Amino acid sequence: MPAPTWKRKQRDCTPIARRTQPAKAQVGNDLPPEGPAAVQSGGEEGTPLSWDRALQLYDDYLHTKRTAHATITCHHRTLRRLCDALGDAAPTPADVTLDDLRRYQLNLLKARQAAGTVANATGQLRSFFSFLFLDELLDQNPAARLASPKVPPRPPGVVLSVEDVRRLLEATQQSKHPLLERAVVEVLYCTGVRRAELLALDVFDIDHKERTLLVRAGKGEKPRLLPITPTCYEALSRYLEYGRPELERSPLEALFLGPRGVRLNQATLMRILHRLGDRAGLSVRVTPHCFRRTCATGLLKNGTASSRTT
Repeated sequence: MPAPTWKRKQRDCTPIARRTQPAKAQVGNDLPPEGPAAVQSGGEEGTPLSWDRALQLYDDYLHTKRTAHATITCHHRTLRRLCDALGDAAPTPADVTLDDLRRYQLNLLKARQAAGTVANATGQLRSFFSFLFLDELLDQNPAARLASPKVPPRPPGVVLSVEDVRRLLEATQQSKHPLLERAVVEVLYCTGVRRAELLALDVFDIDHKERTLLVRAGKGEKPRLLPITPTCYEALSRYLEYGRPELERSPLEALFLGPRGVRLNQATLMRILHRLGDRAGLSVRVTPHCFRRTCATGLLKNGTASSRTT
């Protein structure tokens, strides 16, 4: 029988270690080294990622997600406290261990921090170390198995009744700037805007023809148009015509001005609402979120919103 004309395919017997070795860089190749070490050090292999650099990268990451400035500040403050508490025990994020984080949690509870506060801090720590690990800035995630303390259920939020709102509106007549306070209460009750959204409103955000309010500084920087009721529009019109000119000391775009003629700030707004609540004889603490819940509850009762609106 004649020999077969085909030849058996030879098996590659090259040692596995030799085949898995990275190719040698060519002479003159200026590409930076790859891998976590190079990313951590910004190009200098072997230099660990510092706390300052890690926090800066995390802040930039939160900015790209359009996270609110107050939230970014809260995360930064929590991480700074962790860095200060660990001290020399963890000079870099790579030195942090799960036991370090658990001891930090325990110290917060010993300092009589509320369980909800510790739970929030735990979530921020997990988010930070998860970011570093997924971006290959750390070889391992020390917060992967970090558990949060059990938080007792929160009591239901305060919802104002129609009578409560009526008494608040009557209380504005006893204030030094009744038109300003009336307009603020009407906008909060009618639209349910957040505190930061109210303070960021400008004069040109009111569409007098369509009777709508443009909220540009919404959550996640998502603007939206809100209809306003006739009573709310009347209160805004009276404030713009008679109340705001008395407060304005220089040309400003801000819709609501404080007693000093500048844009209304958080402290002044809360002081106004607390004083109105005291004058109205309400037993609850009046806040912008009170009006937000009240507005959402009214929409639900009227069948004009879903439960996800709250």
